[in-house]
Amino acid sequence: MATTTLSPKYKFDLTLQGPSNPVVLGDAVNVKIIVSPSTLPQMLSYVATIFAWDKTKLEFMGIDKTGARPSTMSALDWVCPTCVNEKSIPKDGTGFHNFWNKLGDKTPVAEPTLIVTLKFKAIANFTETTIEVINQADPRVAGLNILDDTGIALGGIGKITNAVIKGSL
Repeated sequence: MATTTLSPKYKFDLTLQGPSNPVVLGDAVNVKIIVSPSTLPQMLSYVATIFAWDKTKLEFMGIDKTGARPSTMSALDWVCPTCVNEKSIPKDGTGFHNFWNKLGDKTPVAEPTLIVTLKFKAIANFTETTIEVINQADPRVAGLNILDDTGIALGGIGKITNAVIKGSL
């Protein structure tokens, strides 16, 4: 997994966690968005994740909130022709997920916590592909309408870990 440190003053790390077994054509590929406090415990209010994938290898199928932290909103947000999410389930290789903690929830995050699972399908054979967290400055989203940059309200982001998906080739 590729890891990048963005700021020395973080409170949460953001991890994309993919399957541990190699993927073959037609397989479901579930990638979890997980937040982990760097100093325990921490309050969480909001997580915005702009993510990118190789659309020639994986097709994005949507999200699954099963087992995730309860929320006021957990959605693929802002669907418009010039937004990151150009469709309700984006297919162009970039997507934006928006998570708002449950209103009034003051429960601190004390361990790695699932925010949502991104669901993909392998549409080609490959050796390896990456699903990565990107930000507004990434050229793949240049000129698109973006609600927010990748980030975590209350403390911000520390390390970002992308999901490296192993294929069967």
